[in-house]
Amino acid sequence: MSILFLTAMLASPQPAHASPLTPCAPAETTRASIDEIMAGGDAWLGRCVQVRGVTAGRILMAAPGSSSRIGVDNAHALGIGLTGHNEIAVTLVGRIDSCGRRLRQAEAEMARSGDIIMLGGYCHYSSGPVLVASEGSADR
Repeated sequence: MSILFLTAMLASPQPAHASPLTPCAPAETTRASIDEIMAGGDAWLGRCVQVRGVTAGRILMAAPGSSSRIGVDNAHALGIGLTGHNEIAVTLVGRIDSCGRRLRQAEAEMARSGDIIMLGGYCHYSSGPVLVASEGSADR
Protein backbone atom coordinates (compact mmCIF):
# COMPACT_ATOMS: atom_id res chain seq x y z
CA MET A 1 0.00 0.00 0.00
CA SER A 2 1.31 3.48 -0.75
CA ILE A 3 0.45 6.90 0.63
CA LEU A 4 -0.21 9.73 -1.81
CA PHE A 5 -0.34 13.47 -1.11
CA LEU A 6 -3.03 15.08 -3.26
CA THR A 7 -2.88 18.79 -4.16
CA ALA A 8 -4.28 21.16 -6.78
CA MET A 9 -3.33 18.83 -9.62
CA LEU A 10 -6.64 16.96 -9.42
CA ALA A 11 -8.66 17.19 -12.59
CA SER A 12 -11.65 19.49 -12.37
CA PRO A 13 -15.00 19.23 -14.17
CA GLN A 14 -14.01 20.85 -17.45
CA PRO A 15 -13.14 19.68 -20.95
CA ALA A 16 -10.87 16.60 -20.96
CA HIS A 17 -7.87 18.62 -22.18
CA ALA A 18 -8.07 21.24 -19.42
CA SER A 19 -6.63 20.98 -15.93
CA PRO A 20 -7.10 23.31 -12.95
CA LEU A 21 -3.84 24.99 -14.03
CA THR A 22 -5.03 25.68 -17.58
CA PRO A 23 -4.91 29.47 -17.94
CA CYS A 24 -8.21 31.21 -18.48
CA ALA A 25 -8.78 32.98 -21.78
CA PRO A 26 -10.02 36.57 -21.35
CA ALA A 27 -13.28 35.75 -23.13
CA GLU A 28 -14.13 32.98 -20.64
CA THR A 29 -13.21 34.89 -17.47
CA THR A 30 -15.98 36.35 -15.31
CA ARG A 31 -15.47 38.97 -12.61
CA ALA A 32 -16.82 37.57 -9.37
CA SER A 33 -16.75 38.43 -5.70
CA ILE A 34 -15.79 36.03 -2.96
CA ASP A 35 -19.35 36.22 -1.61
CA GLU A 36 -20.80 35.26 -5.03
CA ILE A 37 -18.48 32.28 -5.30
CA MET A 38 -19.28 31.13 -1.76
CA ALA A 39 -23.05 31.45 -2.33
CA GLY A 40 -22.98 29.76 -5.75
CA GLY A 41 -21.58 26.44 -4.57
CA ASP A 42 -20.86 23.87 -7.27
CA ALA A 43 -22.28 26.15 -9.98
CA TRP A 44 -18.84 27.80 -10.08
CA LEU A 45 -16.81 24.57 -10.48
CA GLY A 46 -14.42 24.74 -13.42
CA ARG A 47 -15.34 28.35 -14.25
CA CYS A 48 -12.69 30.99 -14.87
CA VAL A 49 -12.98 34.01 -12.62
CA GLN A 50 -11.20 37.24 -11.77
CA VAL A 51 -11.44 37.98 -8.06
CA ARG A 52 -10.16 40.88 -5.94
CA GLY A 53 -9.46 40.40 -2.28
CA VAL A 54 -6.89 40.24 0.48
CA THR A 55 -4.72 37.19 0.77
CA ALA A 56 -2.62 35.76 3.57
CA GLY A 57 -1.07 32.53 2.38
CA ARG A 58 -3.67 29.94 1.33
CA ILE A 59 -6.80 32.08 1.74
CA LEU A 60 -8.42 34.94 -0.15
CA MET A 61 -10.68 37.16 1.97
CA ALA A 62 -13.21 39.76 0.87
CA ALA A 63 -11.54 42.28 3.25
CA PRO A 64 -8.88 42.13 5.97
CA GLY A 65 -10.05 39.82 8.77
CA SER A 66 -13.25 38.90 6.89
CA SER A 67 -14.98 35.56 7.40
CA SER A 68 -15.93 35.64 3.68
CA ARG A 69 -13.05 33.62 2.29
CA ILE A 70 -12.10 31.00 -0.25
CA GLY A 71 -8.98 28.89 -0.63
CA VAL A 72 -6.17 29.75 -3.03
CA ASP A 73 -3.91 27.19 -4.71
CA ASN A 74 -0.90 27.88 -6.90
CA ALA A 75 -0.63 31.57 -5.92
CA HIS A 76 2.95 31.03 -4.72
CA ALA A 77 3.92 30.29 -8.34
CA LEU A 78 2.73 33.73 -9.45
CA GLY A 79 5.59 35.54 -7.72
CA ILE A 80 3.52 38.23 -6.03
CA GLY A 81 4.71 37.61 -2.48
CA LEU A 82 1.97 35.34 -1.15
CA THR A 83 4.21 33.09 0.89
CA GLY A 84 3.68 34.40 4.41
CA HIS A 85 0.77 35.41 6.56
CA ASN A 86 1.07 39.12 5.73
CA GLU A 87 -2.17 40.38 4.23
CA ILE A 88 -1.76 41.60 0.64
CA ALA A 89 -4.48 43.10 -1.61
CA VAL A 90 -4.50 41.15 -4.88
CA THR A 91 -6.42 40.49 -8.06
CA LEU A 92 -6.28 36.82 -9.07
CA VAL A 93 -7.50 34.96 -12.15
CA GLY A 94 -8.04 31.21 -12.16
CA ARG A 95 -10.45 28.29 -12.13
CA ILE A 96 -12.78 27.46 -9.27
CA ASP A 97 -12.48 24.05 -7.67
CA SER A 98 -13.84 22.80 -4.34
CA CYS A 99 -12.54 20.82 -1.41
CA GLY A 100 -15.69 18.68 -1.55
CA ARG A 101 -15.03 17.67 -5.16
CA ARG A 102 -11.38 16.95 -4.36
CA LEU A 103 -12.40 14.83 -1.38
CA ARG A 104 -14.91 12.83 -3.45
CA GLN A 105 -12.27 12.24 -6.13
CA ALA A 106 -9.70 11.18 -3.50
CA GLU A 107 -12.18 8.78 -1.87
CA ALA A 108 -12.97 7.19 -5.23
CA GLU A 109 -9.27 6.78 -6.00
CA MET A 110 -8.62 5.27 -2.55
CA ALA A 111 -11.46 2.77 -3.09
CA ARG A 112 -10.10 1.89 -6.52
CA SER A 113 -6.40 1.66 -5.68
CA GLY A 114 -6.20 0.93 -1.96
CA ASP A 115 -3.77 3.86 -1.58
CA ILE A 116 -4.11 6.31 1.28
CA ILE A 117 -4.57 9.85 -0.02
CA MET A 118 -4.29 13.05 2.01
CA LEU A 119 -5.51 16.37 0.63
CA GLY A 120 -2.93 19.15 0.62
CA GLY A 121 -3.07 22.92 0.52
CA TYR A 122 -6.18 24.77 1.67
CA CYS A 123 -8.28 21.60 1.62
CA HIS A 124 -6.00 19.92 4.15
CA TYR A 125 -7.35 22.29 6.83
CA SER A 126 -10.60 23.73 5.46
CA SER A 127 -13.52 23.13 3.11
CA GLY A 128 -15.34 25.13 0.47
CA PRO A 129 -14.39 26.76 -2.83
CA VAL A 130 -10.77 27.02 -3.99
CA LEU A 131 -9.36 29.30 -6.67
CA VAL A 132 -6.55 27.63 -8.62
CA ALA A 133 -4.73 30.80 -9.68
CA SER A 134 -3.13 31.12 -13.11
CA GLU A 135 -2.58 34.91 -13.06
CA GLY A 136 -2.32 37.47 -10.36
CA SER A 137 -1.01 40.81 -9.28
CA ALA A 138 -0.65 42.71 -6.06
CA ASP A 139 -2.94 45.73 -6.00
CA ARG A 140 -1.08 48.94 -5.37
